[in-house]
Amino acid sequence: MWRWIVLALVAANGAFWLWTHDELRALGLGPAEVAEPARLKTQVQPEALRVTPQEPASAVAAPTIPAPEAAAMPAAVPSPSPAAASASVPVSAPSSAPALTPPPPPPPPSAAAHSAPTPSPAKGK
Repeated sequence: MWRWIVLALVAANGAFWLWTHDELRALGLGPAEVAEPARLKTQVQPEALRVTPQEPASAVAAPTIPAPEAAAMPAAVPSPSPAAASASVPVSAPSSAPALTPPPPPPPPSAAAHSAPTPSPAKGK
């Protein structure tokens, strides 16, 4: 019994392979042709397209980044004297720097909006 099931599945698999690879087209069988004539008609000068091999990554020049303008740079903080540098006092950021504080937590939900109705006690059984 199982032998016939396996043979039927192998035959179906072979027929499907033949059908998908257009081997059965001569018999009038085969998948539908997929074509997009509308896309082909809307192409603009397809013969002008040239495909060239890609250059190796080492041959490609690294992009240069322009130097930022001096106006965009913050004012320099004066360096402390050598005596002050030996002290272990941390240097704070300039006052123009924005403070990095987390946003306040959202307010707690109101109790009335989320309260579940309380079931009424069952009357005598």
